[in-house]
Amino acid sequence: MKTYRRIARFFGLSEEERGQETREEIEAHIAMRVDELVARGLSEEEARRQAEQRFGDLDEARRRIDDETRRRDRRLGRLERLDALRRDWVLGLRRVRRYPGHAALTVSIFGLGIALTTVMFTFVDSVLLRPLPFHEPDRLVALYSVPEDRRAFPWVSMGNWYDWDRENRSLESSAIHTQEPWDVTVSSPDGAFTVPGVAVYGAFFETLRPRMIAGRAPTADDGVGDLPLAVVSERFWRNELGSRPPSAQFTIELDGTSRTVVGVVARGHEHPEHVDLWIPRSSRPQVGGARNNINFLALARLAESSTLEQAEADLSAIAEGIRATDPEAIYSYGVGVRPLDEAIVGEADDYLGMLMGAVLLVLLIASANLAALGFARGTERSDEIAVRLSLGASRGRVVRHLVTEELLLALAGGLVGLALAWWGSGVLLERVAEVLPRSRDVAFDGRVAAFGIGMSLIAGLAAGLPPALRAAGSGAGRLVTTTRGIRGRGGLPGAVLVAGEVALTVLLLTGAGLMLMSFGAVASRDLGFDPRGVVTLDVTLTAPRYRDDPDATIRYWEAALETLAQLPEAEAVGAGVWIPTGGGGAGFIELDGLAPGEEGAAYRIIGGEYFRALSTPLFQGRAFDDSDRLDSEPVTVINQAMADAFWPEADPIGERVRAVSMESYWFGGEAPWRTIVGVVGDIRHHGFEADIRPEMYVPFRQMPYMATQMSSLVRVPTPRTGAAIASVRDAAGRLDPDLAIEVSTLAGRLDGQLSERRMIVTLLGAFGVTALLLSSLGVYGVLSHAAAARTRELAIRSALGARRTGLVALVLGGAFRLIAVGGVIGITLAIGLRGVLDSLLVDIDSGDPRAYAVAGVCLALVATAAAIIPATRAARLDPLEALRDG
Repeated sequence: MKTYRRIARFFGLSEEERGQETREEIEAHIAMRVDELVARGLSEEEARRQAEQRFGDLDEARRRIDDETRRRDRRLGRLERLDALRRDWVLGLRRVRRYPGHAALTVSIFGLGIALTTVMFTFVDSVLLRPLPFHEPDRLVALYSVPEDRRAFPWVSMGNWYDWDRENRSLESSAIHTQEPWDVTVSSPDGAFTVPGVAVYGAFFETLRPRMIAGRAPTADDGVGDLPLAVVSERFWRNELGSRPPSAQFTIELDGTSRTVVGVVARGHEHPEHVDLWIPRSSRPQVGGARNNINFLALARLAESSTLEQAEADLSAIAEGIRATDPEAIYSYGVGVRPLDEAIVGEADDYLGMLMGAVLLVLLIASANLAALGFARGTERSDEIAVRLSLGASRGRVVRHLVTEELLLALAGGLVGLALAWWGSGVLLERVAEVLPRSRDVAFDGRVAAFGIGMSLIAGLAAGLPPALRAAGSGAGRLVTTTRGIRGRGGLPGAVLVAGEVALTVLLLTGAGLMLMSFGAVASRDLGFDPRGVVTLDVTLTAPRYRDDPDATIRYWEAALETLAQLPEAEAVGAGVWIPTGGGGAGFIELDGLAPGEEGAAYRIIGGEYFRALSTPLFQGRAFDDSDRLDSEPVTVINQAMADAFWPEADPIGERVRAVSMESYWFGGEAPWRTIVGVVGDIRHHGFEADIRPEMYVPFRQMPYMATQMSSLVRVPTPRTGAAIASVRDAAGRLDPDLAIEVSTLAGRLDGQLSERRMIVTLLGAFGVTALLLSSLGVYGVLSHAAAARTRELAIRSALGARRTGLVALVLGGAFRLIAVGGVIGITLAIGLRGVLDSLLVDIDSGDPRAYAVAGVCLALVATAAAIIPATRAARLDPLEALRDG
């Protein structure tokens, strides 16, 4: 009804007037019919009766006519509005052509803001907002272990999962897979190479239900008895297998075993990520120690009627029963359940959300900048607007025209921004694909483009509507009035917006500064080893001749260590499973003389001069030597952290410890007691951000079963690192030509670990610099228009003897006030919101005053430099010319 009233008023008639007109029109038709019947000889009463009878129900007729009139008015109103909109767009385009400089600046600012925002949304949408690509992804969950009084960890044991899978009532299916992909050796006529693969147990494919582009997905029954099957990724299938259809005759040799390829997983449906091979294995634990070997990741599909809470309660009850009835379950922990997508994304949720918030602040600063420019330009167009208002243009029409101009520029900037975002998202993806979860799902598509266009319209309205309302809200007389100072002629709203820009810029610069300081602190951490001049050699000995013969594994590594030590560049040669940057195994340990508890330690297998190759000091006792063999006394070397944790007041040399989780599996359920023979310095094996933890080292000759995937470390003079890479590759290739090898440097591997944090710092820094430039531009624009508004005043002051430096200081005073007010607000905001960064900062306090001080000083210097230009220009005006023009 309100819409109809507005349309009726637009055509000059109220609803009551339109109803009266309808009644009069009906009466006129009836009167004409009455006159016609009277002329035929009927009485006036009879003629009227027949006329009304022929016309029908008068009230119904009035309603029909009114409805038709309303429909006609709506059509006319829509046409009128469309025509008015067309005229506004034509006028807007005409003005854009008249002022190309202003248009180019506005489009550039909009384009930059939209590009940054759309790039970040591309990643946030793909990683955080979109569901996993599997069937009914909301029912997929991850299962993890929850020890008593300790932080939960994502791994489970095969034995525990086996019982959860059999006894639960809340899961439709479940599965486990090896904790980390390993390098599977693929034999081919062109030579061996490696691809990442995992072993899967249980109903892995039935749980995930990935899309298969060829063949079939194996079932849980296919893993019984370790049938030699394999599933490959689409990438591997097309690039290495020639897209050959899976069949019983399609076999490939993996780690020396011929396996039948039964299915191909579609691109984007790989789990875990970056995996090319899935090998089904038996899910029945047949080896002792399976209960305490916590080295698998578990996933499940909830039953249709189950919830997360119900599943967790169900599985926790099973875990409690295991502890009470199974003597092998010496370590007590419950079960946690959470959505699989949350488990995959992990900490990326925090930093992507933070980066998206930062880039939205940049877009807000850009919009505020353009709005401030709009307020300032409104004063220049005051005469034009006054004339239009005096000639009868409505306020709404003026507002619509001004907003249309801004929307035109915003849409143009949006198109530029989308083009930049399409390019930028691809460049960024190349840099972060290895560290960003769900990077395979990142795509610049129609959904992202729609977001970019939508943000363009929102930014255009935010930048154009407030100045338009203010400009059209003033009367003609007020519009042509000249006032003085930065607050005159509409300058106050622009000044407020610029102060807001300054505040948000300080907030962004402070965050970027804190992250940069944290990055520096992390990169300068003492790793416990020197990565410079260390060449790494990765070799996988999973062929049957090594896997089934521990002595062959020992012979290979003895030959490898001896061959590498003979290289002229080699200063020290060692080897290890899980060298620095290579992850690591960890599990429960037992200390001799103490009741079993829940103590834990990292577990590493090493050989050769491992500690000397890393330049890690030996504090007590001895390192391993050739006498530490499988048939000799089991020994171990521990790090200082383990000595401090378990023997703080005693000498650990000679004490005994056993690795229950890691070794029970290989020794029939009973891990051997190992005597501590040495204590070495602490090494951050997991990289820069890892905490120091207790670690125990075992000689590879005493654990050859796990030595099939060791990496060699060759220390060489740093200047000769490049030449040593080729020498190491040639020497390793001569040992066994059928093995796939990979040679790199330890420093390069460490640098890759910093890529995620480096990306965050780089993006935040880019956002901060962009905000700084926009704020400086805002200060420049507002001050330029304020100086132009004060031209007459400055000319009079100059004519009365004011010095040029005094005039510059007078104009700069307004800029300093803006910077000071905005800076104080920004620092206050940064202090209030510092907790947002706490989870991302390492070795740095979010309240570190250096970050706040540097942010404030940087902004003050850049903004002052921007303000000096219009201030100096205003002070150089010729007083006579200024007074004559004014």
